[in-house]
Amino acid sequence: MKIALIQFETKIRQDFSAISNWIIDFIKKAKKENSKLICFPEDFWFGPLDYYSNKEIKKITTKFFSQIINWFCHQAKRCSINIIPGSFIIKEKNHYFNQTFFINKNGKIILTHRKQKLVPFGFEGKKVSSGKNDFDVLAGSTQVCLPFYGCLKNLKQNKEGVIVFDFNKTIIEDARRAYQLF
Repeated sequence: MKIALIQFETKIRQDFSAISNWIIDFIKKAKKENSKLICFPEDFWFGPLDYYSNKEIKKITTKFFSQIINWFCHQAKRCSINIIPGSFIIKEKNHYFNQTFFINKNGKIILTHRKQKLVPFGFEGKKVSSGKNDFDVLAGSTQVCLPFYGCLKNLKQNKEGVIVFDFNKTIIEDARRAYQLF
C-alpha cells in the first residue's frame, strides 16, 4: 500500500481558501502516485495556539475545527482517498485534547486518536489533557514514524512536499520500539 506523507509549512492565521487549495494540490499529487492514504502533519492548519487570543482559541477548537474536519471528509469522498488530516486541538466539555482522525475514502470518520504524550510547554503543555484511543497510537502519528523513513531529510528539512512510499510494516515496528523509550 502506498502512503503519502506531507511536510507542510505552518503559518498563523492562514486564509481558508489558500490552505485548502494547497491541501487539494497535495491530494492530487498523492493520487497521481496511486497512494491509498495521505497523512498531514500535526497542528499544520492553525499552528501552535499560543499565538491566538482566547476568543480565537474558542472558535478554533469548536466551530472552525468542526468545519475543517467536515471539509476533509468531503475531500476524502470526492477524491476517493483515505486521509489522516493532521491533528487539531479540540475542546470537549471543559477539556482540550490534541486529536486526529482516520477518514476513509468514503468520507466517514472511522477512528479517532487523542495524543497521549503531550509536549511539556506552550498551550499543549499547559492546557491540553492526555487522551485515550480507539486505535494504535502509532497508526495516527506520522511525526513518530517519519524519522524512520527519512522524510525530513529527503525534503531538505522543513520544506513543503510529498513523500510517497510503499508501506513497510517494519517502519511501524521500529517506531513502536522507539516510542516505548519515551
